[in-house]
Amino acid sequence: MKRFIAIILALTLTVSCFTVFSASAASTSTLKSKISELESKSRDLEKKIAAVKAEKKEPQKVKDALNEQIANLEEQISMYVDRIAELKASINKYQKQIDEKEAVIQNTKDTLKQRVRLISMNSAGGNEAIMILSSSDFGDYLTGRGFVRSITSKDRSIVDEMNEAISEIKESKSVLDQQIAEQNSLKAELDTKNNLIKAKRAEVNQVLAELNSKQASLEKQNGITEAEINRITKEIQAATGSGSSGKVSADKSIVYKGGKFAWPVPGYYGISSYYGYRWGSLHAGIDISSSGINGKAIVAAADGQVLVSGWSKGGYGYYVTINHGYMDGKNYTTLYGHMSRTACSAGQRVKRGQVIGYVGSTGWSTGPHCHFEVRINGSTVNPLPYLK
Repeated sequence: MKRFIAIILALTLTVSCFTVFSASAASTSTLKSKISELESKSRDLEKKIAAVKAEKKEPQKVKDALNEQIANLEEQISMYVDRIAELKASINKYQKQIDEKEAVIQNTKDTLKQRVRLISMNSAGGNEAIMILSSSDFGDYLTGRGFVRSITSKDRSIVDEMNEAISEIKESKSVLDQQIAEQNSLKAELDTKNNLIKAKRAEVNQVLAELNSKQASLEKQNGITEAEINRITKEIQAATGSGSSGKVSADKSIVYKGGKFAWPVPGYYGISSYYGYRWGSLHAGIDISSSGINGKAIVAAADGQVLVSGWSKGGYGYYVTINHGYMDGKNYTTLYGHMSRTACSAGQRVKRGQVIGYVGSTGWSTGPHCHFEVRINGSTVNPLPYLK
């Protein structure tokens, strides 16, 4: 009865092992699916980072994309760590169950050896007794025909159960080997992910250094830009006021008749930057930029008098300012910046649609475009409501 209970215990342990394996297989499948999704997202982020880097002007976007990818990698690492911990617990449990089964089998083996001795003493089976005692593979011997013929039906039942238990423990060891192999593979993947995240963090630090450098440059540039905007404001106010700026004075006979201004670059209507604050300073107009715009004609938005046609030290490059006169006590002027060259001179009278210069990328410019401003009493306003 004790031997029977021992065999049942061994079989019960085996069944529990296969239950653990089924759950383990499901967990592995789920992990692979989630990791696959995260890696796909990481590849998309890599493309985004490459695209933003290609712009060479938005390190903040690079930093944000890298941090998003780092968060993605951290999520993958967390999943690997959880799965490795799960496998470690399962492997320990498996090994304990196998050890217990092997102990049960060894005890039953010792009992069967005693039975064989009794059989050999009462029969001509002495040679078989020697075989079982010296056998290196107990399971193989138990299947031998000579031994099976020599034992009782009760012993034969125990042998059958032993054979089944031995077969199942081999299968359990095979599953254990699979889990150990998976654990080793995951540890290798974890090392790869940890190295990758270190590289990404190093990249972020590099971008941060670039951002700090750019920030200092921008602060300096913003200060110069603000000073230039103020200088031009005073210049316009002086030219259009009661006194003289010492340069060109506005013709007081010019009257602004209202209506929408003409578009400054006919045929090219893309806007790459709008009026408002960016990078810590006021962008005082709109940037008109489209494919093929470089070198195209810039025209006067309305009839008026050229106040300035020349070079700006504060970032506008070659620029033109036109006075369009007064309406309801307000003076209206327009400014056109970053020209490759001007096509008018200070004091000249111009008509709406007349060419006054050509699109370029002079001054502080990231590419060919026309910077266009509308000013009322010298101060900038959003140009869009005034344009046709």
